[in-house]
Amino acid sequence: MTFSQLRIKQETLFTSCSEDDDTPGLPQAPSTGISVQGNQVIVNLDEATALNNQGGWALVTSARVLIVNIGNNRFSALTSVCTHSNCDRNWTFSNNVFTCTCHGSRFNTDGSVVNGPAIRPLTSFPTTLNGRTLTVDFG
Repeated sequence: MTFSQLRIKQETLFTSCSEDDDTPGLPQAPSTGISVQGNQVIVNLDEATALNNQGGWALVTSARVLIVNIGNNRFSALTSVCTHSNCDRNWTFSNNVFTCTCHGSRFNTDGSVVNGPAIRPLTSFPTTLNGRTLTVDFG
C-alpha cells in the first residue's frame, strides 16, 4: 500500500491510503505547494495556504515531517515519527498540541512531550523563511 496522495483541507495536510478517495474540493498533489528536494522540504506559502495562519499545519509523509505555523512568521518543523512506537502518519493538531493517534502521545510545537506513553521529545528541524518560501532542513 502506498501513501502517495496528499490532500489539503483548511489548516491540515492529510494523507490518504485509498487511491479511490475523491473528496470533492480538495486539491491533489503536486498542487499542494509542498515539495521534497533531497533533505529539504520546500513550501511555497502562496500555494500551501493551510500554513498561512497561526495554527495551520502540514504532515509531509514523504519526508516524515510535521510543520506548524506558530505565529509571527515563525514555523516549527518536527519529525512525524512518534518516539513511542515509530508511528509516522497518524497525527492531529489542536490547541497547539500534536497528538499521535496510534497510542495518544501528545507533543508541544517544540517537540517536547505533553503526555505519554512517549517519554522522548520529537526531533526538531531548522526552518528558514525567505519571502513566501519556507524551507525545512530535515537532513
